Amino acid sequence: MKFNEDCDKFSSAFNYYRSYYEDNYESQNIMRIKKQPVPVKSAHKKAIYDWHDEEIIKLIKCKQKHVKDGIGKDYINWIPRVPILIDFPTGGGKNTWIMEELLPYCIKHNEKILIIVNRVALARQVKLDAAKKQEIGFPKDFTNREMDATEVIGCITVRTYQKMINDMKYFHITDKKDPNYIDRDFKYIYSDETHYYVSDASFSSRTYALLVAFRKYHSHVIRIYGTSTPDEIVPWLIEVEKNLPILERSDRICNPALTSILYPIEMKCYTGKRNYSFVNAKYFRSKEEIIELILSDHSAKKWLIFVKSKADGAYFQEKLGDQAIFIDASSKEENGKNHETYEEIVKQQKFSKRILVTTTVLDNGVNIVDPMLLNVVLMTTDKTTFIQTLGRKRLRKEEKINLYIKNLNSQEINNYIFSITEKLDAYDLYNESIISFKDKYLAGTPEDYKIANNLFYFDDKGKIEWNPIAIKKLKSDKMNLEKISSKISSGEIDAFIKEQLSWIGLLKTFDEDNYVDFKKNEKHLNEFLTFLEQLVDKPLNKEEQEKLSEDFKDKCIKAFGKRMAKDGTSLDRNGRKYGIEIMQERLTTNNLPYTIESANGVWTIKKKVNMEVLE
Repeated sequence: MKFNEDCDKFSSAFNYYRSYYEDNYESQNIMRIKKQPVPVKSAHKKAIYDWHDEEIIKLIKCKQKHVKDGIGKDYINWIPRVPILIDFPTGGGKNTWIMEELLPYCIKHNEKILIIVNRVALARQVKLDAAKKQEIGFPKDFTNREMDATEVIGCITVRTYQKMINDMKYFHITDKKDPNYIDRDFKYIYSDETHYYVSDASFSSRTYALLVAFRKYHSHVIRIYGTSTPDEIVPWLIEVEKNLPILERSDRICNPALTSILYPIEMKCYTGKRNYSFVNAKYFRSKEEIIELILSDHSAKKWLIFVKSKADGAYFQEKLGDQAIFIDASSKEENGKNHETYEEIVKQQKFSKRILVTTTVLDNGVNIVDPMLLNVVLMTTDKTTFIQTLGRKRLRKEEKINLYIKNLNSQEINNYIFSITEKLDAYDLYNESIISFKDKYLAGTPEDYKIANNLFYFDDKGKIEWNPIAIKKLKSDKMNLEKISSKISSGEIDAFIKEQLSWIGLLKTFDEDNYVDFKKNEKHLNEFLTFLEQLVDKPLNKEEQEKLSEDFKDKCIKAFGKRMAKDGTSLDRNGRKYGIEIMQERLTTNNLPYTIESANGVWTIKKKVNMEVLE
């Protein structure tokens, strides 16, 4: 299948779990499971893979805005042999449907639901909603630690994917008296934010193993997958759903006796329309530029800023001062940084400060409902993260927001490519020589060990396994970034802005006038170009070279912003001039038709022929 061509070891990893699955039956003198034939599509293939075209997919296009209205009462007739995909945009009411429709039905019929979520914040929010809906109260002194340890709230059980990974070793236990027994006698399982298996794969090595184990040990349950960003995860769901059998009773998963083995009939996909017309998109080139804009905003309108790292978050906090507050993963803990703000968001769906700076600790499921939040800033290269973080702002009728997205130059894009390549190098070495792999990544530097720990793990037999979802994701990301880098090198300096706009269907809205403080940037760019033009073909002595280094740096930073390291920190320190190599690098990175030649202690700026000056 075309989807798997770039993931050459997918089949061996899949077959490993499949043979383990079948061996459990054979050990009890049961016939081996024989996979039923799956319909094969025509030999005529599309150039681009589209999961909507898979034979197993039954697409139901919903005209309704909300999940509750789109699904109606269909859930009453759902069966385990037909897994369900709910593909509605953020704000489509997936969790609302659970609480207002599925939960009352299960209460009435004495059935149980398992809800699996990605983030601790979302788990707490779901538990609070479930308790309120069932009129179950928590003690006033109930701590977050106690809340996190409480999984069962009436007929709803709430678990995180991370907890499920830790519990995988107990999935095979069927004796309910065993203290390690994991309850799986549910009518429905709702796998919320299912894209977790892909989005966390590059730093959580067992996401694929969990997906297979989840499907294997819960085949008897009606499985509902929910996501607003389906394109990367659904092909994996199709692979696992098509190729693992259905066992209709949980007590037969590891002791099936003489029961028939079935396979899914189809995967029913309820899909809702996307509409991002509420977005007023603006663009910026550097962190300093967006910080300057925020500081110049003296209104009461609030800002939500998503950053890629703690270092970036601390930088924004420092520059924006007391009007801003920063939260990260540590904020989830009761003694963590700015925990009060984190709790306010989870419980009240708002924040008090005018500016909230956050990592992706809030990228899934947590809602912010505040009419004063009208500005959202995103800085990510990942489509799923982009859409999920944008969706944290919940809209009221006719409400619009300003979305600020960061452009990247070729140097910044190449930094991301380099980081991905480092990870893929580990995978390549693993395939070439397991001994060399162990020497470098298990007994090498802490940085190398971290790469290996994020992508590889030891299975129950002590064998090193890798995460095929992560490798596929890394290869796909690298390919996409290389395409963008190529466009930038060809002179399309807005390529990454256009890429981001295309993710939300707004490519046609691109307008260079939407760069923040566009006239100021245009002025600085023209000043820089004029500065260079005036020096073309003029030999510069040592004293003039010192002056050039100082003026070049000042004018270039004003026009294009500072150079950034891979960790997001600035490479341009105060008081340090540019050397000739850095100046040449900046000219090349920003596609300017100039070069600096050095001969016999003399520098000369030359203008390249057949290359237009950037306008």
